[in-house]
Amino acid sequence: MADFNAQGWLEWLAPLDHDATVLEQQYSESSLRLLSLFPARRDLEHLTVHAILTQSKHSTRLLKILERFPKLLAALDDPASKHTIWAPTDAAFSELDVKRFSSEELEQALQNLIAPHHMPIEHIINMPNVPVLLSPPGLNGSQRIRLRGSPKGLHVNYNAHIIEGNIIAKDGVVHSIDSVFLPPPSISRIVSLLPPSDFSVLQSALEKSGLGPMIEAGDFNGGTLFVPNNSAFSKLGEEINTFLFSEKGASYLRRLIEYHFLPNQTLFSNAYYKPGDTAALQEAQAAPPASTEPDRRYRLLIGTKTFPLPTQMQGRKMSVDISRHGGIIAMRVNGSIPVTAQDGLANNGVVHIVADVLIPPQEPGSVAVEQEDGVATDLKDFISRFEGIV
Repeated sequence: MADFNAQGWLEWLAPLDHDATVLEQQYSESSLRLLSLFPARRDLEHLTVHAILTQSKHSTRLLKILERFPKLLAALDDPASKHTIWAPTDAAFSELDVKRFSSEELEQALQNLIAPHHMPIEHIINMPNVPVLLSPPGLNGSQRIRLRGSPKGLHVNYNAHIIEGNIIAKDGVVHSIDSVFLPPPSISRIVSLLPPSDFSVLQSALEKSGLGPMIEAGDFNGGTLFVPNNSAFSKLGEEINTFLFSEKGASYLRRLIEYHFLPNQTLFSNAYYKPGDTAALQEAQAAPPASTEPDRRYRLLIGTKTFPLPTQMQGRKMSVDISRHGGIIAMRVNGSIPVTAQDGLANNGVVHIVADVLIPPQEPGSVAVEQEDGVATDLKDFISRFEGIV
């Protein structure tokens, strides 16, 4: 049981400009549009989330399934807690054959629809993805769901749309959606779903290097994979590409691909999971520093934070800059390489699409601060980046 719309994700183009004024303008336009589309509905705020669902004529199928899981139902009927549910309508459930799922799979699907937080629209506009109740064994933190505004409304996990949102309850919020989104697949599965016309080189490199089978085996707890497309590999030039896929270049190919995968640390656009962190710290890790300007009411975070991340390459680090104005976030790697598609959410990590192949810094222990155009000058320069590790 898994769900991932690869094409839908790729079409969610990420902000590329890190300029604070540009991010602020994009945020202002997006937030005003979403707040006008979904004004807070407060006529039912004396009721719990469960009671609101019970009153709805469009939630009978959801309630019928929820009743099989008393703990989840109780959480939605507890004024002492706060939960937000993305509630598929009966029409949405009609497109899903519920009978084919086991009881465990159904519970996981429900957990993937419920966030343990109060999340009205004015908070969602600042959160491109949010944690839910589901905690997959292969992920070093809570599963997340992806949210994105557009001129047509608010999209959830690539397939679903909020059709009636911002219904405020005594113990949370209800957002009705037009499609059931299921928990996501693994990182390996997401890569396999990417269109070969754009990602065949990376897919071949993963297989040839042996890293693909390693990622598929899932012998890690959370992970971040940066995926260059075919155009990114073409920027390396024919000489380097021919070398990488030759017998002589096999060890260099493996090291290069290893540099793109960070096991046991999961960096989303707005959260960072690493070993030993609490849930609260995970959420704060990806926020700009305290010296920026948070708006407490709407949790508006503004600024840039740089993450020097350890890699699998013996001291070679990677830097990731995250610049944000609320929920409008731009990411770049090694100082100059834009992330063109953010937060491909997996059940064991996250996938980001990058515009260039990531090349490690020359000196062990250093952080790649800026990668000029993502291109080594020639094969000799490229090989020098792997000195001492190949």
